[in-house]
Amino acid sequence: LHCKKGFKTAVAGVGGLGHLAVKMLHKMGYEVAGITTSINKEEEIKKLGADFVIDFNNNSHINKYEDYFDFIINTSPVYDGFEKLLKIAGMGGIICQVGFPDSSEKAQFSFEPVIMKELQIIGSLVGSRSITQEMLDFCADNDVY
Repeated sequence: LHCKKGFKTAVAGVGGLGHLAVKMLHKMGYEVAGITTSINKEEEIKKLGADFVIDFNNNSHINKYEDYFDFIINTSPVYDGFEKLLKIAGMGGIICQVGFPDSSEKAQFSFEPVIMKELQIIGSLVGSRSITQEMLDFCADNDVY
């Protein structure tokens, strides 16, 4: 819903929900990167449909993709590293937070990149019935499971 044709996308936290996000973005025709702290999962993430994998623990990877992505979905339920997501988001980019951190954990990040790059930070819990049905139909039609 938030992606437009030609968007460069990334999925942070390629685990349960993240692996579905990689598959869906790939099947929708987007360039998609998998972002992981477990680089030993690189081949597995590529098999899901990622065009490339970013090692979140490697600053040279983060620097290489600075200002690159139009849309980043963060499925990780922790705030650690949120500054890195702000760094790799491009001008006018969108960061969608779907991983649900513990309520005692507070986000701490600089608003400078949010303002200077005109970023949107959005959250999503669940969609409407029609959106959920559309997603299920897409998954069934495109062998996403």
